Amino acid sequence: MKMLILSAALTACALAQPPARPLIGVTVNGGAQARIDPGWPVVVSVSMAAGDEPVKLGLKEGSWLEAVSVILESPDGTSPALTRSARVQPDSVELQDLDMVTAEFVLSPEVTSQLALGAYRVRAVYDPQEQQAEGAWAEQIASGSASFEISQDPPQDEAAHQAARLLILSNWSEIQGDAEQAMAWVDELLTAQPSHYTAKVRKAELLESAGRFTEALSLLDDVEVQLRANFPDATHPPTLIHKRQADLLEKILGGENQAERAKPAPGRI
Repeated sequence: MKMLILSAALTACALAQPPARPLIGVTVNGGAQARIDPGWPVVVSVSMAAGDEPVKLGLKEGSWLEAVSVILESPDGTSPALTRSARVQPDSVELQDLDMVTAEFVLSPEVTSQLALGAYRVRAVYDPQEQQAEGAWAEQIASGSASFEISQDPPQDEAAHQAARLLILSNWSEIQGDAEQAMAWVDELLTAQPSHYTAKVRKAELLESAGRFTEALSLLDDVEVQLRANFPDATHPPTLIHKRQADLLEKILGGENQAERAKPAPGRI
């Protein structure tokens, strides 16, 4: 009987616990800080991931994306409006381990060309406003800050500046639905800087989106070799690269299995 009471109490405690707390972070043009010229696009990425336990994001109606907002503080006190990317995503998501989902908000080149020079600060908020789906995260959570500066001063590192420009133009082109131009920007960067591993990762993403899984995996293998050569004393493995490699390998093997199942049996037409 005592065991039954204890079991019931533990079950009640487990049922009373709130859902696991998700993690939220924000980047601007791929980093915590960015320096752009007037007329460059700005892509604010709000990433959400599981913490110590799996977590669900979702609303009773509509997409979890509708609970995400971005706060932009400008040097002249204005509030430029960021537009949420139209990339299609599932209405609700369940995250665990290294799973991550991203909401994107953009400022177009036309908008940034008209903005005041100076420093901008960005924060993100996830707030279901009591409209969370059953079992989904219910409370408001906020990210730390990221920032970007709009400047016309000559960059200190021209190569890094041009790499940043080509990478964000690639991202912007993909958001606009032009995958071919997105790849062209990355190829231009790799022609100028063949060992730029961020560009290789970016190209692998585009190849994966195009269904070219084997090529994407080969690029990520090159990136892993390059990282290990550049950082021989690193104590932590490139975990995210490993996850992407595993995901791609699963897709490759899954495709091979489907092709094998589609073959006619011996002796049959």
